[in-house]
Amino acid sequence: MLSVSCRDVGVDCDFRGTGETEEELMNNLVDHAIKDHGYTREYVMKPEMQEKIKSKIKNLENMALPASSQLSMLKPLTIHSFRRIIHAIWR
Repeated sequence: MLSVSCRDVGVDCDFRGTGETEEELMNNLVDHAIKDHGYTREYVMKPEMQEKIKSKIKNLENMALPASSQLSMLKPLTIHSFRRIIHAIWR
């Protein structure tokens, strides 16, 4: 799964476009940019804009996840430790 967010390309928006292929992802991003940001298709399709977007594509399947041995080192958060954290924050 490929992904790019508006924030990745410098736009203050929480949208994250996804697609199985680069073409599908780019179509989703172009549709969003036109519909929700008011950009024209001509602007979004400019080679420099396309390059900027493509340079920020992330392949979510290749992102590293913690090894199970690292996960086993995490301790569950008890209500007691949660209260200590909240108390420390609100001092």
